[in-house]
Amino acid sequence: MSSYRAEEIFVINDIETTHDHKYLVVDINSTDSTRDIQSLVYWLEAERVNPEKHNLISIVESEFKEIAITSIKRRHYTGSVYDITVEDDNSFITKNEVILH
Repeated sequence: MSSYRAEEIFVINDIETTHDHKYLVVDINSTDSTRDIQSLVYWLEAERVNPEKHNLISIVESEFKEIAITSIKRRHYTGSVYDITVEDDNSFITKNEVILH
């Protein structure tokens, strides 16, 4: 299903989302070799993601990995937006393996 929108979007590490799209993140420096990263991750809206405080989470070969945020931009978008919701799960993995909700 698609809809037409004209709004500001966020571009975080080249991933374009609306302001309220949630990224799976972890606080920088909250992990060490003795702690399980899976217990430290949480969902955070794009407009609240901060490269000085957060790393994105990707999944590679069934393991969570931290990805530094290299850029956050805002830009205006006009066009179609597609809903790719799957029954019982609204999460998905982008082409660069970042987890979104």
